[in-house]
Amino acid sequence: MVEGLPFSIGRHALAGDPPVQHDAELLLRFTHPYEMAPRHFVLEERDGGLVIRDLNMVLGTLVNGIRLASFEQADSKPLRMGVTEIQAGGLDSTARFTLVVTGR
Repeated sequence: MVEGLPFSIGRHALAGDPPVQHDAELLLRFTHPYEMAPRHFVLEERDGGLVIRDLNMVLGTLVNGIRLASFEQADSKPLRMGVTEIQAGGLDSTARFTLVVTGR
């Protein structure tokens, strides 16, 4: 359960990673650096609603099959009530999540 915003998701640092200013609130273990970055995406409040935002990652973040990235049309997306499928990194990434947004 996410109780505080912003809430960032990333992976534990690997040998050779550049230093990260702030660790993510949720750190996962991945052995391949291109599946997920140390701070990959963030859930945040914007205009009274919940938003997911890619944190300028090379491969972006897929949200319900739509890529969010600095090089795409959008790097963030409002989240609606219900189930959202999130995939960090490229199409082959195993960093997949299901987020269920419920009322407060």
